[in-house]
Amino acid sequence: PFGAVGLLTLLLYSGPIGRYRSLVLIAPGLGFGVPMVGGVSYLLSGYVTSASVWMSLLVFFLVNNLLLLNQFPDREPDRAVGRNNWVIASPRRAAHIHSLFYVLAYLVLVLGVWSEALPIWGLLGAVTAPVAVIAARDTQRAVANRAPISHATLGQNVLVVLATPLFTSLALLMSC
Repeated sequence: PFGAVGLLTLLLYSGPIGRYRSLVLIAPGLGFGVPMVGGVSYLLSGYVTSASVWMSLLVFFLVNNLLLLNQFPDREPDRAVGRNNWVIASPRRAAHIHSLFYVLAYLVLVLGVWSEALPIWGLLGAVTAPVAVIAARDTQRAVANRAPISHATLGQNVLVVLATPLFTSLALLMSC
């Protein structure tokens, strides 16, 4: 089932999913967070753990943010081929969603620890929060000034997307 979700998301992304901006927004996270994190957990243990659910949600929000921010430089080409995403519809709203997804990703860490599904060390993933704040702020400013998203901001976004699950995973390993 995990592989089917990922495969269907991949196959339908450029077709039916691409016509609906809300599906375009969440498809990357559904294609990566759920199948990759949940699927690997299931394959290794034979069941889905509460920790893997929280980690899937973390990756869901972060991967969605990766593609959302990368849609800014592609706005005009995407519009030209008929794509429908939040960056085309409303760059301002897309920037707000980007910030919200960062907040939700860190909230997942806190709630995962609070529920005791993740160890207290799981909060180590939040070490990337200052970089996320800078990337969100710079995205908001660029959109407000009708300027392109800088390469530095795109790079900061990638750093947050990769380092947050890495540090959280290290915390899980330290708790074993």
